[in-house]
Amino acid sequence: MEEMKKKILVIGAEVGYGVAQALLSEGFDVKSAETHEEEFPRTVVFTELSLGIYDMVIVAYWASFDLMLEMRKRFPRVRIIFLNSYHYEMDEEAKRHGIDAVVRVPFEHDELLNEVRRVLAT
Repeated sequence: MEEMKKKILVIGAEVGYGVAQALLSEGFDVKSAETHEEEFPRTVVFTELSLGIYDMVIVAYWASFDLMLEMRKRFPRVRIIFLNSYHYEMDEEAKRHGIDAVVRVPFEHDELLNEVRRVLAT
């Protein structure tokens, strides 16, 4: 029997497209949402989600952070990676709230892919 692909939701317009393409090329089942209005409905619909990757956009940073924490509460089994390009002091705050990994932007795709594999293996 073939192993099911891990389902990943990539949220954010800044680096989201490149991240989604890199994950697709590695064989993951990837959905993406560019805007914060799209992201939560897609999260709810994509019920077999294994991982959410949140790219925090500077303009809507705090709303994005709160939404990421809301996903953590509503879907505790879903792993979460936080892509942080601005408020580096929030790295530890994210980890205290149960976020599985923080990757600072800019990053190399291999760095992110290694974090994705590590987080999904836990």
